[in-house]
Formats: sequence, C-alpha cells, structure tokens
Amino acid sequence: MEMKWFVLGVAICIASFAITGAFALGLEVWFKTIAKGQYCNYYGEDNYVVKDERSFKDLMAKAGIIVNDSVNFKREMVIATFYGWKPTSGYDITIRSIEIVPNTTAVSNKDVMIVTVVKKKPAENCILLPVITAPYHIVKLPRFDGEVIFKEITVIEPCNTLSIAKDE
Repeated sequence: MEMKWFVLGVAICIASFAITGAFALGLEVWFKTIAKGQYCNYYGEDNYVVKDERSFKDLMAKAGIIVNDSVNFKREMVIATFYGWKPTSGYDITIRSIEIVPNTTAVSNKDVMIVTVVKKKPAENCILLPVITAPYHIVKLPRFDGEVIFKEITVIEPCNTLSIAKDE
C-alpha cells in the first residue's frame, strides 16, 4: 500500500516539473506570413511591432509593400522585420519563432513575447549577383499587449557549389 502512494507522489512531482518546465520554456505563438521577399523600399535594418491600422498602412507605404491579407487590429497585431539594403544577393531574413515566456526580472512579473529572427548572409568569396536586395518578413499573430523582445541570430551561409553529374 505504501509503495502505491510513493509511486503516485513521484508521478505528481514529475508531472508538476514537466508542466513548470513547459511554461519556463515558453508558449509557442501561432503566426502567419503575410509578406516576405527580397526587395522593398525600406533601407533600414529594423524590427516593428504594429498594433493599429494607420501605422501598418504607413509602414507598408514606406516599404513599398502590398499586403493582400487583412488584419483585425482589435484581435491581431503585425510584426515586421527588415534586413536593410544589401549590395548583393545571398541575404535573407526570417521570423523563425514567436513565444510568450514568463518575465523573471524583479522589475515586472508580466509575460514577455520573444521573437526569434534569423538573418542569413553569404560567406566571403561567394559568387553572388551584383544586385541590391532588401529582405523583409512580415507576419500577423494574436494581439499581445506586453513587452516584445527581438532575439536576432545571424547565420553565415556557405557558398553553393554546382555538382556536375558525369554521364557514364
């Protein structure tokens, strides 16, 4: 009988650690890409959190981007990230993940949103097209009224090599 209670206690402890660990790691947030590309008129290397229609229209006009998806700003918001003008091809920017995590600072106990942005750039000595690019990624997601933090990761992409298959 005592072993049964011991096993039940261990199971409850494991479950509570698993649940606590899941919240400590963060809650993944659904998002939908509404615009992504290599060319726009926005030359800055910036991130935006947009929560109203006027600001969204102004930003899209400044960037020269047409978005066909509608955004209900009462329930949704937009995150836009721009890599800036680059001198060649080979650059890209992607919002990889968005999650809500507990804030562990003593200043606030409110949750924060972490937006992970991956910036890809070509390795040195790659053969690239000599064309100005301006990569961007724009997503919509459920509205969040807390603090949004951008975590940027830069990845150096190796040069692509062509492999030539021999006919035998």
